[in-house]
Amino acid sequence: MNRFMRLTSLLAFLAVILLLTGTTPTQGNSYTVYFESDRSGETEIYRIDGDNVTNITTGECSHPSVTADGSILLYSKITETSEWGTFWNVYILQDGEESRLSFNEIYDEFEPAINRDGTFAAYTSLRAGSLEIITVPMDQADLQYNVSNSPKPDESPALANGDDWVYWTGRTGNYSYIFRAPGRGGAAERVTNEAMIWEEHPSVSADQRWLVYTFIAEEEEPDDEDEEMSGDEDKNPYSHKYPGMQPGDTVPDPFDRPESEDEEDGENGDGDDEDDDGRPEGNSDIWLLDLESGDRWHLTTDIAWDGNPTISADGEKIVFTSYRDGNYEIYMINRDGTGLTRLTFDDAVDDFATIT
Repeated sequence: MNRFMRLTSLLAFLAVILLLTGTTPTQGNSYTVYFESDRSGETEIYRIDGDNVTNITTGECSHPSVTADGSILLYSKITETSEWGTFWNVYILQDGEESRLSFNEIYDEFEPAINRDGTFAAYTSLRAGSLEIITVPMDQADLQYNVSNSPKPDESPALANGDDWVYWTGRTGNYSYIFRAPGRGGAAERVTNEAMIWEEHPSVSADQRWLVYTFIAEEEEPDDEDEEMSGDEDKNPYSHKYPGMQPGDTVPDPFDRPESEDEEDGENGDGDDEDDDGRPEGNSDIWLLDLESGDRWHLTTDIAWDGNPTISADGEKIVFTSYRDGNYEIYMINRDGTGLTRLTFDDAVDDFATIT
């Protein structure tokens, strides 16, 4: 009898284990994707739930960033202020409640990133006419660190776990590279070192092993057909929305900003630098960098524009925007370059996806 009861208890215990493992997603096998879209007439944040796409914000919102467990979502949002006008600030969505993380009312704060454990954040700030990277502990929003502190534009921050490093897009002469610095301030260093290229929009896995970014190689002498294609304004990935604009304003190229004194005369003061505030004419692809070994390779090679990638916390999946089907849509790909999947199907502009 005792043996029978013990066997019954063991079978019941095994049944509970099977039930739990059958209903609970295993780590790394379940991902949630958020992105911005103007499909409602305003730029909003949407969430992909299986085959469904759900609008989760109201008002002009852009550039989402999410924690590994999906419990905290950061994004930029237009804030109305009676004294200074219209500006972008960083907002938090947690437990269905929206609150503000940044409160400045005399310049824009946008392009937020939250680390994978939800304890540290970063964003781009248009302070004193220069784009800077600001970091802040999530539990001390008034404690801010200017980690880039450069006269040239610094933007699109990325975080892993904790506050060890913050990565961002920075400028050197005519070109753009990926930089990083300690999360609470310190000496900055270049992460990517290719010559004469444009690299932007980094994203890093939670363990800081994998870094993805947009890579644009400069075309030396495109033929007439290539010039016609690259000059198509409808294919400008930034032509739809950009933080800092008044509602209804014409959106400029985000890199068409006033030049600093050294930029006007060229990087070395000799006036040789041309088109210093614009991307080179070239193909845009998604690249992956192994921060441990230093090896890097491209994940996409399509002739259409691919950009704005984000890697999942576990480093297994990458989501990005692509124009390969004639419209800006969200795609997902495995870290090894397999399993390319289109996630959105809408005539609107879908962009800046993030993934848990």
